[in-house]
Amino acid sequence: MKEFQEKLRELSTQPYTQLDDIISKMEAMQEKYSEELKEARKGNSTNKVYYLEGLVDGITFMTQPLRKYNDGIKEELNK
Repeated sequence: MKEFQEKLRELSTQPYTQLDDIISKMEAMQEKYSEELKEARKGNSTNKVYYLEGLVDGITFMTQPLRKYNDGIKEELNK
């Protein structure tokens, strides 16, 4: 029975590791766009700055709730 419970716990956490991968890829893109934003601010390209600020903010608004949801699920599974 204990072996079954451990296997069930292992299987139930697999989808959330995929969510971890998605979140980490989104955060990597956010870092990339943040660097581009710093470079664009040095130049004289206001449209590019607005565009990149929108991307960085949008990714932030998507990843924060996903991270909170994913962490909550992990806590529930580890109880």
